Amino acid sequence: MSDAAANAETAPDEQHEHVLPLKVYFGVYGALLVFTYITIQVSYLDLGQIAIYVAMAVAIIKAFLVVGYFMHLKFDVRFNSLIFLGSLMFLAIFFVLTGIDLASRGDVVEQQDTFVLRHEQAAEKRLKQEQEQAANKAAAATTKKAKPAAANGQQAATTDQKPAATGDEPDSPAEPAGVPGEASSGAAPSGTPPGP
Repeated sequence: MSDAAANAETAPDEQHEHVLPLKVYFGVYGALLVFTYITIQVSYLDLGQIAIYVAMAVAIIKAFLVVGYFMHLKFDVRFNSLIFLGSLMFLAIFFVLTGIDLASRGDVVEQQDTFVLRHEQAAEKRLKQEQEQAANKAAAATTKKAKPAAANGQQAATTDQKPAATGDEPDSPAEPAGVPGEASSGAAPSGTPPGP
């Protein structure tokens, strides 16, 4: 072998492929599935403001698994790992500052002190409006039922106190059978044939 070939084989900048056993890949894949399941379950729990931090922690673990094993950063030059970790550090700074901003918004504007999604807020608002409308309809229906009953009671009391108007009383003229409110003129009401 020549010296150039020997130096080429041991050169530090030389890239080597890292072939891992399938057992490792399937193990990482299984871990990713487990962490995905955990992320889904966290979304169903009512953890309040810490839910976002738990979800982000699980996402970071999943990212390290993907970058370390599937992208082979674990077996690469350490400088590449330093660059990756440095970018994650700056990303963490941005997330921390955003988290501080979100957590303190309620101190400035009370309506913004929530992590509830807008469509969930709109659904809750619609539900409250529907419940208020149903309650108003029920109250109106009860009021309508109460008014006729009271009106019937007043009419019954009125008819008991005042005799019905007949044509015999001098101060209450009787109306002819036909059109109400039409004065009696001796002629047959309109629409009826004259009688014998």
